[in-house]
Amino acid sequence: MPTTLKTTSPRVLPVPQQTGASATRRAPSRLLALIVIGLVLVIAAWGVRSSRWMRDPILAGKGIPELEASVRDRPGDPLAQYHLAKKYYLQGRFGEARSAYEAATRLDPRSPRAHLGLALTLYEMGRMRDARAQFERVLLLDDRSAWAHYMLGKILWLEGDIRDALPHVRRATELDPRSDQAWYGLSVCYAQLRRYDDAIAALRKAVGRRGDSAQYRAALGEMLVYRGNMEEGRVQLARAVELNPDYGPACALLGSFYLRHGTGHDALDRAQDLLERATRLNTIRPAQAWFDLGQVYVRKARYADAVNALQRSLREDARDERTYYALANAYRRMGQAAKALTTEARFRRISALHVRMQDLEAKLSHAPNDPDAHLNLARVYRDLGLIGQAAERYASAARLAPQSGAISREWQQFARVHAPEPGGAPPVRDFIMPAPP
Repeated sequence: MPTTLKTTSPRVLPVPQQTGASATRRAPSRLLALIVIGLVLVIAAWGVRSSRWMRDPILAGKGIPELEASVRDRPGDPLAQYHLAKKYYLQGRFGEARSAYEAATRLDPRSPRAHLGLALTLYEMGRMRDARAQFERVLLLDDRSAWAHYMLGKILWLEGDIRDALPHVRRATELDPRSDQAWYGLSVCYAQLRRYDDAIAALRKAVGRRGDSAQYRAALGEMLVYRGNMEEGRVQLARAVELNPDYGPACALLGSFYLRHGTGHDALDRAQDLLERATRLNTIRPAQAWFDLGQVYVRKARYADAVNALQRSLREDARDERTYYALANAYRRMGQAAKALTTEARFRRISALHVRMQDLEAKLSHAPNDPDAHLNLARVYRDLGLIGQAAERYASAARLAPQSGAISREWQQFARVHAPEPGGAPPVRDFIMPAPP
């Protein structure tokens, strides 16, 4: 038989009723717990907001007026000083940026980025020695700073210390292989050390990272032509002109290519068009552009135009004996024999000075402490218009022969005559690819 299961109602236990006194005792404890939890949350939120990693993006999003107010309220805050300095720097207010960066480094002397910002500011202000010291300080704090390695290499290059610049620029490419600037700087150092295949390899890296740079393609094209890779060199130079028709160095280099290596019936016309354009633009080597244009005019029998172009080349650089030789030939073809003889005499003098310069440089490499050799080389440099090199040789001669009044007087006279003029040409501030020999 089926059995019937009996169910019983569950037994409900009675809930003890709280007395009024017990409820009154528990209410403050609950309130106290809520207050403690609230305080913990407030403190945690304040701590998070005050933390360095949270304050960085907050300060970075503020404008200069807000940051200036923050610095006034908390002058001992290195983060606020750093972000204010960075804003000043980005607006080109380098004097104010320097003051703020100096405050940031004083408050947090182990901050690599504050020292890096100060170094970049000093570089923009032209204070190279101080900038170099700060970049070196950055590398002591963080030797993996690609930008500090690159900039230190650039400063060493500007100082003429190519061999010490090279490892820094090369290290920058290792730390940041995406940096086209570092690869270009490396190629310039290699080119000056005559390591041309390495220079070409570095230039290919720069072009690979920034293919729209007329500067990089022009430098690569020039180096390829020099190494005998004519067609690829021409393609790179043509691409540079296509990317920027107003980039003077590319126009000058492609015009020179058509002058010397062009084979088509219109090669000379192309050379003329490009070189005339180059002489109207800013170029790295204007004397060469005018010289090449003079050669075009000579080949077209436009001798008066050739004379004008070659004279302009000499105004840009009076040390190039090739120009005197070409100018003498142009005068001769115009029937101006007297001018041809005078110009040819100048050609012979410049050639003799170059030979003398090479002899003295070779002598100094074997006898670097000979004051007479330094003095004679200073005079040759002076006569060739190499004022910077002449000043260095005069200084060396005076240092090696401090008792010589004659050397001291000649050096002082040279310094008076060749003192830099106010508002003269600005100093070189960036890597410039040297012309192949």
